[in-house]
Amino acid sequence: MVEQGADVNGFTGTVGHDHLGSFAARDDKFTDLAINGEKQGGQTGKADSIVGLSTGVKPTTLQLFKHSLYEYEKGVRKLQMMTLTAAEAAILVERLDAASIDHYRQEISPEKVNLFFGRAALVKTAQQIVTKPLNLLSPEEDFILGTLLGYDGEQQCLRYLAKKAPHPQ
Repeated sequence: MVEQGADVNGFTGTVGHDHLGSFAARDDKFTDLAINGEKQGGQTGKADSIVGLSTGVKPTTLQLFKHSLYEYEKGVRKLQMMTLTAAEAAILVERLDAASIDHYRQEISPEKVNLFFGRAALVKTAQQIVTKPLNLLSPEEDFILGTLLGYDGEQQCLRYLAKKAPHPQ
């Protein structure tokens, strides 16, 4: 269900339900960011217009990216991370640049990239911490990164304690 021009808590834009059935609202002010200047699918939300229908990006990746942008825009998560192919990352970085959203691209391999995006201070902090593969982060670095990404605090503490526990030899 999509309703144009709906007002939700002072937020005017496209309102509807996303593919997961949860409520979604999108701001109409960034319609000029659509690929080739076209509005995609009759919806003109920021996330839709930033992403557009790019070739070379899997539909599920586009959905996840749009959802991540929505969470970022609403302040639900101030830092996002996606693992992508290098080609997908290049396309999404163009969209982030067009929307002036800070980002950091960590090369995992010639084919894979971790893309962090969100608020400038959080992206910069992630960039300082993530200088090696994620599985090689210290327990402290892993804890900080998980917290920046908005993961559950108690779960982060339990993960940290498990990583710090002495391992039998």
